[in-house]
Amino acid sequence: MRPEHLAKIGLFAAVAIGLATLAGCGGAYDATAHGIVTLDGKAVPRGMVSFHLVSGGPAAYATIGDDGRYVIRTGREEGLPAGEYQVSVTANEAPAKAQSDKGGPPAPAKQSRRSGTG
Repeated sequence: MRPEHLAKIGLFAAVAIGLATLAGCGGAYDATAHGIVTLDGKAVPRGMVSFHLVSGGPAAYATIGDDGRYVIRTGREEGLPAGEYQVSVTANEAPAKAQSDKGGPPAPAKQSRRSGTG
């Protein structure tokens, strides 16, 4: 991913922290955070969103779905403790798919065998 895209994602993450509602009712994971990660107006289809409690404590993570949506979890529990968070977004590009001239997978590489003594 190009550096300018990463900067835009970083800016989004900074905005997301201001928009996330992290007020709860007193339980261990009483707050929620969810949303859609976008870049240049398009959903980011792969990556991770992480919330790190500024005062320390467990971090919460979410996988970004194909539609850019995420729902934050702390361990196996949905939600996170109420508080102030530093948010980071890591976007991943799809792996490059090699294709043959006919559009299918590439032919396996041929291996040469050497014969000799030694």
